[in-house]
Amino acid sequence: MPTLIELRLKASWPVREDTRQLHGLACALFGGHSRPDNAFSVWPLSRVPGGSDDEWTLRAAWLAAGAAPARPWRSSSVSVT
Repeated sequence: MPTLIELRLKASWPVREDTRQLHGLACALFGGHSRPDNAFSVWPLSRVPGGSDDEWTLRAAWLAAGAAPARPWRSSSVSVT
């Protein structure tokens, strides 16, 4: 069964709602190109309802069998360019 992950993000940079930033964010979450399977799916970024212009919701799913990979990062350390 897929694992659904929903994160509320507060961007410290101007967010471009494009696939490059979204792919980079998903790779940071799931281990990126270091994994041979990249078995994840990502929804388009959406603004937090009633939130400020820099608040976003990220929804992603880990599709492979078993638990999503554990990532050794703190939420304040993820950087996407």
